[in-house]
Amino acid sequence: MDFQTTSSYLSNVEPMVEDGQAVPMYSIGQLDEDGNLVRDPQFPDLPTVEEVYIDIYGEEPSGEAWESYKAFVGAVFTVQKVLWVHDDVPEEAFNELVEGAEGMVEDEQYQVEGEEVMGYEPFVGDEIQEMMPRLLDLPEGTEEWVKGFLDETYGLDQ
Repeated sequence: MDFQTTSSYLSNVEPMVEDGQAVPMYSIGQLDEDGNLVRDPQFPDLPTVEEVYIDIYGEEPSGEAWESYKAFVGAVFTVQKVLWVHDDVPEEAFNELVEGAEGMVEDEQYQVEGEEVMGYEPFVGDEIQEMMPRLLDLPEGTEEWVKGFLDETYGLDQ
């Protein structure tokens, strides 16, 4: 059993799958704009964790564990490899960083090589600015539930 990021999977695991040495079972999934778990666009043939749960138990997952799972999928997997800057960054520097990222995304060589390595279209500028607050806003009680679960299951002191 193993877990890999998409970029690592594409470069390291996919050749093993093609050689019959590994079998992909499911993907973590992605959150859509409405907060629903959907198939990872990079792996559209792999079921999500939710689909596997339904196949095993005959019902949709629910409860605090499920809501916590979805919250962390949004915060950790739907958007990865983010460039963060401090709130007090000079506006000119911020704008140059955004322009540089947008230029990179529009570059033909990056589009070809980036797709091979990353597997996803990057979010830049206003698109990511609008998305992040929604993805990072954990539902009330999620953090407490996760801390309690980790403490109860693994003896991790909160």
